[in-house]
Amino acid sequence: MAVDVTLTGSGNWTVPGGQAVGTARIITVECFGGGGAGGAGTSASGGGGGGGGGAYSKKTAIAVTPGQVIPYVCGAGGIKNNTGTGGAGQDTTFNTNVCVADGGLGGEAYASMAGGAGGAEANCIGDASSQAKGGNGGLANITYGGGGGESGNFASPNYVDGNAGSAGSAGGAGGTGTTGYDGGAGAAAHGQGSDAPSYAGGGGGGGHMSGGAEYGGTGGPGVILITYTTLESAPTVTLGTPNDGDTITDTTPALLFTGTDANADEVEYEVQVSNDVSFWYNSSWLYRVKITVLASKVAENLSNYPVYVDLSNLPSEFHTNVNQTDGRDIRITSSDGVTELPREVVYYDSANDKGELHFKATSLSHSTDTDFYIYYGNSSATEPSDSSTYG
Repeated sequence: MAVDVTLTGSGNWTVPGGQAVGTARIITVECFGGGGAGGAGTSASGGGGGGGGGAYSKKTAIAVTPGQVIPYVCGAGGIKNNTGTGGAGQDTTFNTNVCVADGGLGGEAYASMAGGAGGAEANCIGDASSQAKGGNGGLANITYGGGGGESGNFASPNYVDGNAGSAGSAGGAGGTGTTGYDGGAGAAAHGQGSDAPSYAGGGGGGGHMSGGAEYGGTGGPGVILITYTTLESAPTVTLGTPNDGDTITDTTPALLFTGTDANADEVEYEVQVSNDVSFWYNSSWLYRVKITVLASKVAENLSNYPVYVDLSNLPSEFHTNVNQTDGRDIRITSSDGVTELPREVVYYDSANDKGELHFKATSLSHSTDTDFYIYYGNSSATEPSDSSTYG
């Protein structure tokens, strides 16, 4: 999964929304310490050593919540100079000590000309199996600066130390790798060391002095990479089965939803609907259709009011499944789907899909639309008698 957030500098990171505030989200954090600066070329007898690369540390399964504010510091790269040992890279920290990566040390000037040590794995905090030392800076020689060390490598599952910068020969090459940030090259004679080309690498050492001391290269700054390992937002899903428009006769149907989430990961949910059918009028009636009396058509609030329904306006599924003789299986309920209301089927013509129905609405609102349900599809139903409550 691609990195979702890259943090540089220092400050506070606010966990973004996408879920309800207070709902846990899981993240993975990767930290790189700042790279050390290359040593200065302060003598005609030798160049400066390369700076050490910053260490790498990873921490998985960090629980955070949307809106949470988390402090972080991406360690500054070592500051270059033309007077001696290069500045050390600073540690990178996420939420103080939840994840920490050690900074690399600066390269030495003449007389030792040694490269700076890479950030130490022992000084990192994170998952024990997901840390790597920064590469050491390269040793300078009498003329050329050493190359800067590579940052700690972050190739899973075997996290390895960054490659060391090359010793000065014609300007030591910076440490390079496919899964770490490269170090800067050491300088040729009388030249300045190269700055680290990206994050966390060590700076190159300066070349030997001729008329004036030469600067080493600046270390690369630390960086923090954050990856969400839970959904950033609610997934977009569609109903796979049953198909849109299908009539469900099973009282415990399985609904299969498929789609993708915000990170383009495939998701699939199967929902088993409860067999609690208390919201259904009666399980012997297999179908229902909702009708609505619009508030805009009601002049004032009404009680026990007769409503006329033109059955020809109902969908074709109604005419296919209602009792074909006289619509004797038609029942009416209020909006709760359960409370039965008195009704009269004046007539039903199955050959032409038309008919006339009247029912007594308990109430009709002038301000809010009022829903009702017409139940049908019970082959055993009989016509209620004229004297019955609902006939």
